[in-house]
Amino acid sequence: MIDQVKIGIFLKSLRKEKNKTQEEIADMFGVSSRSVSRWENGNTMPDLGILVELADYYEVDIREIIDGERKSKKMESEAKETLLRVADYAESEKKRALNKKTLIISICGGVIIALIIAVIGLVIYAFHQQYNPSGISSLLCITIDENQPQEYIGELDGYEIYVERLKTDALYYTSVKGNNIPLRDAVNKGIVSVKDWREKAWNIIHDGDTEVLRYENYEIAISDGDCIIRPITE
Repeated sequence: MIDQVKIGIFLKSLRKEKNKTQEEIADMFGVSSRSVSRWENGNTMPDLGILVELADYYEVDIREIIDGERKSKKMESEAKETLLRVADYAESEKKRALNKKTLIISICGGVIIALIIAVIGLVIYAFHQQYNPSGISSLLCITIDENQPQEYIGELDGYEIYVERLKTDALYYTSVKGNNIPLRDAVNKGIVSVKDWREKAWNIIHDGDTEVLRYENYEIAISDGDCIIRPITE
């Protein structure tokens, strides 16, 4: 099986070796910086054509990218295993192509419910007014789960928001009115903001290119286009 997280970490290390930002890589290969971010986080994989170009640019074998590491020896058994992984990757490409067709059909269907979306927009506006998005925000009921993988919960202020080693359904945003709203809903509706998090953090440190906002028992690590919410373990 292909380990997308391992591949993402390897792609990120190769980019760092070239001293390139995600935006620069995105421009070079004609994709969005968000796509590059999702490759490096292990959420998605590059198309096969782009994968070949990445291997050429980073001066590595395509099999090394699929394995997520550099190989010092080219053993026959490893070559056979890599061929199987390439076949698995090709099958994944076919499934993704099918998913794209399904997405196109869904988008066409979305035209039919345009009026409903307009009504939802009015509801969201009223929701914003009720909960005062400029108020105090906090995450409550923190429950650490070491087995909980990194989970994408939405996009906020141009950042992709992830939760790591935390029970996602136990995270809430608290408005100035004392209303608890699930964090996933608060992020997707834009009720909270990254600026607000920065203002409320009791400690901010920098680890290389990463800005870490520390709260009572958790931290938010901000790097490139990602914000990762995780428990403080030290």
